[in-house]
Amino acid sequence: MSYLLKENVFTEENVYSITVTPSSGTVTDSTNKNKILTRQLSDSYIFTPSATGTVTIEIIVYQLSTSISSIALLSSAFGSINNIKYDVLNAGTMVNMSFNNTVTRTRSIRAELSGGFPSTSTIYYNKDIVKIGSNTAISQTYEIILDVSAGQEYYIGKVFAVSETEDIKINPTSYSETAIDTVKTDVSNGGQKYSTDGYMINSVKFTIPKLTQDESEVIRSLNYNQKTQYPVILIPFVNTDMVIYGAQKTLAKLSPLLSNNSATDWYWKATMHIEEEL
Repeated sequence: MSYLLKENVFTEENVYSITVTPSSGTVTDSTNKNKILTRQLSDSYIFTPSATGTVTIEIIVYQLSTSISSIALLSSAFGSINNIKYDVLNAGTMVNMSFNNTVTRTRSIRAELSGGFPSTSTIYYNKDIVKIGSNTAISQTYEIILDVSAGQEYYIGKVFAVSETEDIKINPTSYSETAIDTVKTDVSNGGQKYSTDGYMINSVKFTIPKLTQDESEVIRSLNYNQKTQYPVILIPFVNTDMVIYGAQKTLAKLSPLLSNNSATDWYWKATMHIEEEL
């Protein structure tokens, strides 16, 4: 089983306010809270709590026209999801989301050793995904509660919330993953090599071998709305820690398949290519 999260509803246009409140002590911001709405994970919201405990990030959005089924917190290795709450139909009562039958995956994808990160620790970007399941609601207020330690810097790259968590069935034999090195190296006239800092990013290709007409509309919607421009989250196989945050490298290709049982029922095969982003 695999999952595709698309069409993030937590955008700069939809979010009214972001408030960060510690259970005790204070929180010192190193960057703006709105960084959690930007596309780049490395352009993070960075904060430091003065006391050990929890920090609550409250996100108030303009009234949504659809419910939210999954929330992804794309963050540093320091800090874990303690709980997520939502205000049902803006009734003023915060309700805990059920963690029964949830899908939670975390994958450390790379280390950053400079650029303002703590020199005593290696920072890994992680992706914590919470599938809300049947406890969805059209809400205006969401709370994400993190466990924190005093004096530690925390990095949150993005909060990604979707109304539909698409269950897709990837053909394992079609799946391929290529590591792309973004380091740029040049050679001077004297033969010396000079390299810029870079990262390793994943580029994945796969096929969904059989889609119904309704299921194929999910892929068409992805092409139409997300194009190759807007990020998505791919969880290729839920029994691993692999999570890809990125955009389509090329638009998904749909090919028709004729049903063996009917001359009029059509099925579809989708070929996709998603490249990771930072």
